[in-house]
Amino acid sequence: MNSGLLNRKIVPVSVVIPCYCGESTLARALRSIYMQSAVPSEVIVIDDGSPDRSAAAMTEICDTFNKIMPGKLLLHPIQSRQGPGNARNIGWDLATNKRIAFLDADDIWHPHKIEIQLSWMDRHRDSEMTCHKSIVASHERDIHRFTPRDGFAARKIAPLVQLLSNRVHTRTVMLNRRISYRFEATRKHSEDYQLWLEIILNDIPAYYLDVPLAYTFKAQYGGAGLSGDLFKMEVGELQSYRYILRNKLISAPLAISLFGLSLIKFAKRIVLRSVRQTLV
Repeated sequence: MNSGLLNRKIVPVSVVIPCYCGESTLARALRSIYMQSAVPSEVIVIDDGSPDRSAAAMTEICDTFNKIMPGKLLLHPIQSRQGPGNARNIGWDLATNKRIAFLDADDIWHPHKIEIQLSWMDRHRDSEMTCHKSIVASHERDIHRFTPRDGFAARKIAPLVQLLSNRVHTRTVMLNRRISYRFEATRKHSEDYQLWLEIILNDIPAYYLDVPLAYTFKAQYGGAGLSGDLFKMEVGELQSYRYILRNKLISAPLAISLFGLSLIKFAKRIVLRSVRQTLV
């Protein structure tokens, strides 16, 4: 592994991974980072208050990767669990590179993700944030079944589009460190959606790249993890709309429409989850 890594380019990107009891998936996530055709120079794992046994296991995983990889892998523990938003903020503040990419401990990246996304941002200097497609995978080997095509479409994310449907999955985001907005540290649901709305509604250029470069192993709604609690996810989404309304980023009539649409989508997700559980 060392010789292969030495032949690859090391790029000035910081990767931030919030992690709570992630000993069963963290190695897979880190492996997908260090399989990159362009290897990020800094990886920051934030242990969000994991119990002692889990924390020790993650420390061992990070120590192993530190021995076989170039660059800097930092494991930063938090004493008590605060949620992924707070953990990402801490990693964001610790990052030293111009660009930051986010990955959750139970997700992975395509081997060319960093190279493609960073290269696109370098060519389009107005871009402050980019995201891209994501695929629900059944196995880690699925990442080798897709070769990213050249000449993919890219488009600026329109505020209304993002308000009506979240196009931004956190595992796909790369942004400039200088952005001053942060995740809502006290929330555990939809805190990422609120941040993306705040960035886009404040006219910070954000682009969607129409190429799948990230993989998750659970359904976006109704699966395992924090996203599995549909009711709390719905409350979080409504809180996000209230937040941007209070900050005068949307009008009251638009907010009312968004509340109604959100409740309709919530009802549909409940039905879909029930059907999924029935078929299992």
